[in-house]
This record gives sequence, C-alpha cells and structure tokens, in this order.
Amino acid sequence: MAERVQVLCIIKDNRRIIYQRIQYIQGIDSNGSDWKFNQEDAIKHIEKGKYSFYILVDNQEINVLVRRCLYGYKYLKAESDNKKPIALLKLDECL
Repeated sequence: MAERVQVLCIIKDNRRIIYQRIQYIQGIDSNGSDWKFNQEDAIKHIEKGKYSFYILVDNQEINVLVRRCLYGYKYLKAESDNKKPIALLKLDECL
C-alpha cells in the first residue's frame, strides 16, 4: 500500500508550458523525515504505488494525480484542478 504524504512546497521555474513548471515537490513523511522528489520521480512513485501525495486546501486533503497533457508530457496536478496544475503551483516555494 502506498505511503500517504503531504506536499508542503514546490520548486518551480517559469517555463512557457505550464505542465513543466513544477520541478520538485517536497514534504515530510510519517517518520518526520524530509523528502524531495523531482516531478519525474514523483510520477514514477505514484504509478508504482510507493507514495500517494496530497496537498491541503482549506484543511481538506486533495489528492495529487498524474495526468498527460496534449503534448504527451506526464505531469502532476491536484484532483481539484481542471487540466492545469494550478493548486500545486499556488503552494509556497521551498527554501
């Protein structure tokens, strides 16, 4: 079963294609250890069932999903988003 962990912050850049802006997601696991994954590795962890990521929006857990854009890129987005990863992009920048 996948370990459920909260995404607390992201590292992003200003790429033109919005699906490629999230470079890293970061948080703390159930043992209190920091973790940080680039978007590609986070996608692999979700697809392999190792981790289940979520964000908090108004104190509600929102799942982070893997989707494929029209250009064929896999990317991360919150379940509450339509097509673009807006909720993830609104998270604080990691230090």
